[in-house]
Amino acid sequence: MFQTFRVWLTSKTTHIACGLAFLTPLMLVMFRHFLPTWITICALVALGGVQRRRLFKTRPSLLWTLPLGLCILWMLASAFWAPDLAKVFSLVIKLLGMLGAGVILCLYFRQQSKEHMKKIMGALCWGMGTLSLWLALESSLGVGLRYFLEKGHFAPSRTDALLYYNSGITGLCLILWPVLWLISRWRSSVAVTIFLCVIPFFMTFENHVSPLALMTGALFFALTYLFQKKFIYVFSAIVFVGMVGSPQITLRYLQPEKVEQILPQTAKGSYIHRLWIWRYVAHRALEKPFLGWGLESSRDIELKQGLLWGSEKFCFPYGGKIPYEGCANEAIPLHPHNVALQLWLELGAVGAVLFSFLFCGGLLWIAHLPISRSLRASMVSAFTCALVISTISFGFWQSKWVMTMIVTALLLHVMRRFERSPQHGYGVITV
Repeated sequence: MFQTFRVWLTSKTTHIACGLAFLTPLMLVMFRHFLPTWITICALVALGGVQRRRLFKTRPSLLWTLPLGLCILWMLASAFWAPDLAKVFSLVIKLLGMLGAGVILCLYFRQQSKEHMKKIMGALCWGMGTLSLWLALESSLGVGLRYFLEKGHFAPSRTDALLYYNSGITGLCLILWPVLWLISRWRSSVAVTIFLCVIPFFMTFENHVSPLALMTGALFFALTYLFQKKFIYVFSAIVFVGMVGSPQITLRYLQPEKVEQILPQTAKGSYIHRLWIWRYVAHRALEKPFLGWGLESSRDIELKQGLLWGSEKFCFPYGGKIPYEGCANEAIPLHPHNVALQLWLELGAVGAVLFSFLFCGGLLWIAHLPISRSLRASMVSAFTCALVISTISFGFWQSKWVMTMIVTALLLHVMRRFERSPQHGYGVITV
């Protein structure tokens, strides 16, 4: 019976994969924590279509696999001085599980024919288009179905109704790049038009991080397209210096009092709030500069105790409660909102250097891939968006954010299947 089911699943995998790809953008936006589970389900389905004899056709580059392995080992080592040993192992196992799901999907996509891949990627594009129509309707009406699914009743105001879309829309910034690149293979003018419409559209949801990330990504797309490896080398050096020197840069150049004087009166309070958080995190990180406080220590109650300096500004009324009974008054609300400072706080200088090598190794790997200018620029743009968002918005270990980055990397890797070959038109490139 199991063999019969496997044969049936293998024959239907492409059709099922198209349906799962179509629904993936919806799962990202409409359900807060479901994306890792959803991608795991997709990986389990894909496992039925993976051919074992072709598993190790190519080897991954050491430019990113070696730093990744060292980072994971250091994260495990930090368990010996972390506040909660169980949380460390739970997080590492969860991250390895998500990486495993990404590897299974990568193997499955690599073994599919070009025609099957066109169908799957086409389904993803249609899913993005359908979701865009839904978001446009929500933006114009302000009904807030996402809020209704979360709270069980409709939102009291338009702002509350659209607020719950911010997290999913931020994730869409990454998936947008492989989708736009695929559309550009059909009509480049259509891809450019969609991109120009997306930025003001996202701003209707009061999401300032997404437009900033997209505009930065567009700038880096142009620079990569024009200068190729030279710009990527410079970008890698900037990333390394920024990661390794983040506490000193924060304390010296991002002083909240001075920045607040520069910002206009209409600026969101969360801008300055971020700076206060980063200042606190930088101070605490330098208390244990070499080893850090241990993985997941930014969620430890001892590091969250006390009020931020000037935190009385951030007691926002919310849901009829004054003052706001939430994390805005904690020294580290939820997470540090900055990947470099979070790595310094939890893993110390050793962890910051290792992850710097991981990020820079990924960029150098992209620089040396035998791909077109446009795809290389799209990869760098997606990396830039992920870095900007991780520096401002999400906690770096949040499952949904980690899985979004894995899915984006996977899709960009799949796009190499659709590169133009001078001899064969659209051919397969393997490295």
